[in-house]
This record gives sequence, C-alpha cells and structure tokens, in this order.
Amino acid sequence: MLQNEPELVILSSWRLRRIQKGRKWKIIGTDVVNPMVSEKIDEALGLPKGVGVFMGILNSPGSPAGTPENKDKGYMAAHKKANELDPRHKDPGKEYSSEHIKQNIKNTDGKKLYTQEELIYINNKTNVRTSVGRFKTNP
Repeated sequence: MLQNEPELVILSSWRLRRIQKGRKWKIIGTDVVNPMVSEKIDEALGLPKGVGVFMGILNSPGSPAGTPENKDKGYMAAHKKANELDPRHKDPGKEYSSEHIKQNIKNTDGKKLYTQEELIYINNKTNVRTSVGRFKTNP
C-alpha cells in the first residue's frame, strides 16, 4: 500500500478455529470489519448506518461449512437466518450492481509500478454510483 491513499479492505472477514483442551473442543470465531467500507456500502444501499457490520456479525457464527458441490450452502443458510433477525437489512438484489475497475500503472519504460483497483456500487434505478474504496497493490 502507498501512504495517504484510501484503502479498500474487505467489508467483513471471519474465520473459525477449533481448540482442544483435554477431551473438550472450543470453537472460537474472529470477525474483522472495516467500518469505513461498511458505512459506504450501507449508504449506497440506503441502509441505516451499522446494518452491514451487524449483518456480518450475525452471519459469522451461524455459517456451517458448505459442501464441495455447493461452497456457499452454509453461508446462504446463515444469511437467510440473519435477514430474519434484522429486518433493516436488505439484499442488493437486481436494484444494484457493482463495477470493479482495475488499472495497471506503469512507468515511462513500460514497467508495471502497481495496480490500482476500485469497487463501485451502482443503483440501477437511479444510476447513482458510490465508490466503496480505492486501493493500490504492488506488482
């Protein structure tokens, strides 16, 4: 990352770990959230501030593993339950789409310096475009 540039970090990322102590197992979940990205997505979708983060938290512990045939199966089951728990949340559906802009930035010799990427949410009814974030990666 370059200094003083906005960063795009995934909205919410989580993992589960199993820890064994003797004959007992504990499952510990960790959820990492970027509130700046979440706030932009909430704004783009017309949701109250914080709904996206709350949805990520509700999804995390309830997501059982998917199957090799359907990797999203566990997530979708947890997501459906989370939607029932928080009626403020709405899935983007067909009203929204997204655009991922990726551009290689090169020096005068044609050598790639970095890649600049940006994710944009688009309201398909109003054509309002909201940048969720822009970030740079080294080659």
